Amino acid sequence: MVAEDRAKNGCRILRVHLLVDATHVESLQSVGDPCGETMSPEFRQAVEALHTKFEHLIAGAPYAQGTSLPKQGVYLFSENGAPFYVGRSNNIPQRRRQHTLRRAQMNQAALAMLIARDETKRAVDYRKGARGRLLADRVFVEVFEAAKERVRKMEFRAVAESDQTRQALLEIYCAITLKTPHNDFGTH
Repeated sequence: MVAEDRAKNGCRILRVHLLVDATHVESLQSVGDPCGETMSPEFRQAVEALHTKFEHLIAGAPYAQGTSLPKQGVYLFSENGAPFYVGRSNNIPQRRRQHTLRRAQMNQAALAMLIARDETKRAVDYRKGARGRLLADRVFVEVFEAAKERVRKMEFRAVAESDQTRQALLEIYCAITLKTPHNDFGTH
């Protein structure tokens, strides 16, 4: 059962009553700021650091051949100065190569794959043999190859983050904040 009360300052307090067993009811009162907006302290601490990392990512100079990239973290592809795609990796230099190699396969060059699907209006297909069907589609393959070339020309930035949870949160934070057109957090 959920009950909502009003505090003296007019903000709401949410009380949750959980039926633990047939005879015991446990009551939990949400905690948080004075107006009842709640967030666990651990989560609040994790998200408060995101904006600083975000600022480092967007303020950093684009990657240039011969410069070093962080090993782990979040990366950003931009096109003509506009944010395009955010990703995360435990091996950013390798992941960048996978996105940009001329011989990269569809499962490696994910951004080029997203662009090609968008341009050819091909829906995502998780059925067996889907990749083979795309490889047999001459038009799709041509668009995919052109998309890889397009990705190779994009600006690339990265920011270090070794913690997996903070990587995931930062990727989502950046994609939402930058409104990147090719980030999709759907599941399959």
